[in-house]
Amino acid sequence: MKDKGNFAHPKIMENIFLVLKTIIIYLIAFTMLFPFFWMLVGSFKSGPRVFDNPFRIVLNELSFEGYEYVIKRGVFGVSFITLYLNSIKVTAIVML
Repeated sequence: MKDKGNFAHPKIMENIFLVLKTIIIYLIAFTMLFPFFWMLVGSFKSGPRVFDNPFRIVLNELSFEGYEYVIKRGVFGVSFITLYLNSIKVTAIVML
């Protein structure tokens, strides 16, 4: 009987496939989650800094300009508070 070596052992092959599958799953997860992380980091940059170096992830300072603008001025001419209260009303009506 010929010795096929340790590589042909079924348990080792299972472990190799498990490791490869795990690596692929982590790569897919990173590919899908990174844009959300990038968007979140970008939301804390000031207006001009967003376009200076859009690929910079590490921030020197946090800026809440964008959040202040949305809360004060609103979206599409409607204040953020009005939209929030409307969402609460609709949710309450649906749950009845």
